[in-house]
Amino acid sequence: MDILEKSRKLHEQADELIYERGIDKILSSKAKVFYTGSYNLDLMVWPDIDIYLSIQNNPFDKEIFFDIGKEIALLPDVVSLKFKDHRSYPLEILPRGLYWNIRINNEQFDIPWKVDIWALAEQQIQENIKEIEKIKQKLNDQNRKLILKVKQSLINEKGRTPILSGYHIYQAILFYGMTDREDIVWYLKKKGVRVEDSGKN
Repeated sequence: MDILEKSRKLHEQADELIYERGIDKILSSKAKVFYTGSYNLDLMVWPDIDIYLSIQNNPFDKEIFFDIGKEIALLPDVVSLKFKDHRSYPLEILPRGLYWNIRINNEQFDIPWKVDIWALAEQQIQENIKEIEKIKQKLNDQNRKLILKVKQSLINEKGRTPILSGYHIYQAILFYGMTDREDIVWYLKKKGVRVEDSGKN
């Protein structure tokens, strides 16, 4: 399948999960919802959706966040739901907030979908929105296809791209003008991304 066609189909499946299966309805009833990452940028190569939430009054309201988790757990095909408080267990490479890691499986999907939901402070969300807009302004048909090809070439045995590789791929191609895969992989490793490089092109 052509890489652009694959990305389009993944985006359509993501729309179905979010809007037709009730995820957006649950989230928007509790908080302001911001879709980010490869879904927002329309640069998907594997089934992964990143969502940020801004909960009014208290961005880290665990009662509301757990209400969200409970309602999502009851949706069809949700097979896993894991919580972490990344304020108490901070990792430099991840946002500081409350986190749901969700897996959704269905016979129509090749592998389970991963949905990451973060409750964050408004400032973190606004910084992300600005970054996403900067990336969008740089995108065109040519570099979009290059990004998808590089991301596809880095998919590992688990069927996903290396953790946090997407952002650095965007930086390498869109802001540093890299076009050679080997240079981009070198840049990812320099940034601490664990690349299981098989040399695929």
